[in-house]
Amino acid sequence: RWKHKHKVIWEEENGPISSGHCLIFLDGNKLNVKLDNLQLITRQQLARLNQNKLIANDPEITKTGIVMAAIYSKIGELKRESKQ
Repeated sequence: RWKHKHKVIWEEENGPISSGHCLIFLDGNKLNVKLDNLQLITRQQLARLNQNKLIANDPEITKTGIVMAAIYSKIGELKRESKQ
């Protein structure tokens, strides 16, 4: 069975990608499959990144966006808990 090249590169270095996670290209270029351009994130973080347009062509801005996505997720979680 075939796999995407970027997943093979990631798994050779870091092990299998666990369920609920995915890889993104930090610079947005899907042809740049270097390990330093790949980042493992949760699907929840990916949803927040896309929802808030936090993926950029600059890897450093995308890394900041990942942190912001985690903050947005935590805020949402706290809001849901306070309603209960």
